[in-house]
Amino acid sequence: MSDRNTFKTVAKAKLKAAKILYKAKDYSNAGYLLGYVLEAALKACICKRLRLSQYPDSGRHHDVFSTHNFDRLLILSGFSEHVDFMPNQNLLENWSTLTHDWRPSIRYNKFTN
Repeated sequence: MSDRNTFKTVAKAKLKAAKILYKAKDYSNAGYLLGYVLEAALKACICKRLRLSQYPDSGRHHDVFSTHNFDRLLILSGFSEHVDFMPNQNLLENWSTLTHDWRPSIRYNKFTN
């Protein structure tokens, strides 16, 4: 299990690496890392929102919290009500593109730019 500060540190480090990859025009790998940024940031928010000292990705609530699904993480974080996709079609399309196919196993995919 990880705590909120660990998730924040991971998110910042992955964001820094993603920016470097993006500047180098390695868009696929930058996007992959952005998935981790989003996941870590949402898990940090969940810890804060639920006042958890550790993120519960194992044990009794494993089936709820042990996820890489961004829509579920968004709901658990309490931010789903603040993200209104309806008036902004571009936001919905960008969210869908990033979140629909992202999962840790895509690191084994062959990427092309």
